[in-house]
Amino acid sequence: DKFKNRSGADIPSRGELVLDIFAAKSALNKQKNALDAIRYDRAARSDIRSFIVHPEKCRFEASDDPVDFFHSELDEAKQDAVKAALRAKDFLLVEGPPGTGKTTFIVELVFQVLKRNPDSRILLTSQTHVALDNAIERIRKENSDWRIVRIGDVENSRISSGSNDLLLSNQMEAWRAEALKKGSQFIEDWAVKHNISKRDFDISSSLRKLSLANEGAKQLAGLVSLREKQMADLLGTNPLATTHNETRDPEEIAQIKEDIAKLRTDLKGYNSEQVRLKDNLRK
Repeated sequence: DKFKNRSGADIPSRGELVLDIFAAKSALNKQKNALDAIRYDRAARSDIRSFIVHPEKCRFEASDDPVDFFHSELDEAKQDAVKAALRAKDFLLVEGPPGTGKTTFIVELVFQVLKRNPDSRILLTSQTHVALDNAIERIRKENSDWRIVRIGDVENSRISSGSNDLLLSNQMEAWRAEALKKGSQFIEDWAVKHNISKRDFDISSSLRKLSLANEGAKQLAGLVSLREKQMADLLGTNPLATTHNETRDPEEIAQIKEDIAKLRTDLKGYNSEQVRLKDNLRK
């Protein structure tokens, strides 16, 4: 991607082209390690090798309960596969070439499992991002109430935009806000239960937040001073420095400037929070 958005004039006239096979080698190594884990009984299920060699040993529940399917387009073969998967105690292998409805089978099975046990946790994995995202987007489209977490690198362009917001890193802030809301509600309920007035509770809460804001501002101010001293040392403008850096790295200087700007922005936020909390306490 280095030259993706650059014109032909920007590309060097000479150099060396190297085939980058790091990703392919990494995938092959993971597959080899997985096969070795099964071969030498080191997998999470140490008996999985036995089931692969002798599939007749796989256990199934003896149940003929009727299944009310969510997807009417499932043919008889797929319905039988879903029934078998619901009865399987160990594992089930479903094979089919592209376009035969494996994604629909996966979605149906997820719906059936969660219908039987709404608290179930289901792990979907795939060798390709496309297959995984197809299943996730189908499930999400048909039921948006289920909590889905997509594991992957937020900068990976192969992850579909339709499931990008489900990435773990992109959901952390929402979870944090939800946890804070539930925690605050719990404390308020506890205060009411113990006959603590709402004003006393609000004052106590504001004082605690103010203490945290003061500590945060103090730490950030210290970091700003430290980075500013490092900048002065690099530029040779620190009168207290015993040595001066003659090789001023522009990239390092730019990085320190960026860090200082970000720290000052965060410090400004803490200062604003301190003012807000103090105003609340004066009311």
